[in-house]
Amino acid sequence: MITHNSKCEIPITKNVVFAIRLDTESENEHIIIGELPEVMRYLRYGDGQILMQAKRPFGSFILDCSQPIANDLADVRAILSSSVGKKKSPFFDRSVDILSSLWQSDNLVYRFVAVRVWQEYHRACGDKDIDIYGNIEAIILPLMFHLENDILEWQEYEPQNPMGFLSNDYFFHPASVLYAKGKVLTEYMAADISLLPLVVYYLKSVYIMKTYLQKCKRCGKLFRANTANIPTFCGDECKKEQNRENKRRFDEKAKETPYEAAYKTNYMYWYNRMAKLRKSASGTDRLIDAEGAFNTFCNEAVKRKKAVANGEADDREFETWMLMQRDVIDALLVSG
Repeated sequence: MITHNSKCEIPITKNVVFAIRLDTESENEHIIIGELPEVMRYLRYGDGQILMQAKRPFGSFILDCSQPIANDLADVRAILSSSVGKKKSPFFDRSVDILSSLWQSDNLVYRFVAVRVWQEYHRACGDKDIDIYGNIEAIILPLMFHLENDILEWQEYEPQNPMGFLSNDYFFHPASVLYAKGKVLTEYMAADISLLPLVVYYLKSVYIMKTYLQKCKRCGKLFRANTANIPTFCGDECKKEQNRENKRRFDEKAKETPYEAAYKTNYMYWYNRMAKLRKSASGTDRLIDAEGAFNTFCNEAVKRKKAVANGEADDREFETWMLMQRDVIDALLVSG
């Protein structure tokens, strides 16, 4: 009988698979992890005893694969490979702790890797001819490098054929097509050892639509975009939030710039006096003249401020000019 750390909660499986379906219309992905017969039953009848399933925003799978933990996984591979048989490595519990931590995480790729490595260890304990070291290496390979960075670099260097950079590792292990029965027959791609074929499926689904994977300048989310090399936003909300952030930064910077502070002070001087005129002189020629003077002041002040910012004018002369312009609105305020 095979024994293991009593604290380990990772299920012992026989043929666990990671299945994924991409929906480029809704910009979502559907992940299912479980024993192959149960996943097939779940897809056909909706009642299979799967380990987990999740519908997530497009790009989540690639982000999960882009959180490398090479050192920990290399340790697990070495420890478990030397623990097959009666005598276990003195570091066996450490490998179990690492896998348990992965199993309990929110990263679905981590969770699959944990349960699949655990499955491989138990298989090897029952069959010493299994190449446990090589099989675990295939399982953990997607988490040994930063996939997101690689994809963005491939697109930058060769936007017409970014998949040309894929190494043989991506094609060594096969993936299977599973079908979900419903009003419309839908396809899921499933992998039982290496997730790299699912990366191929993912990228092909993106590039066949003449789109690219982009990283949002604001939130860091991966999304489909029409360009490969021009950084942009995943949606209007991130674009608006970035504009608000830019304004906040500009305002903060402006507080440290004397001529910006002087501009705001003088603008408010005019604004407050215009507010009084709009109440006391509504519908009069005096208000019309004041509105025209206010517009003239604003346009000229912005032009002069820009010249100062570009080093084309002296900031002290700009501030002196604004103070002199106060006479214009003061005269209109007291006339009549």
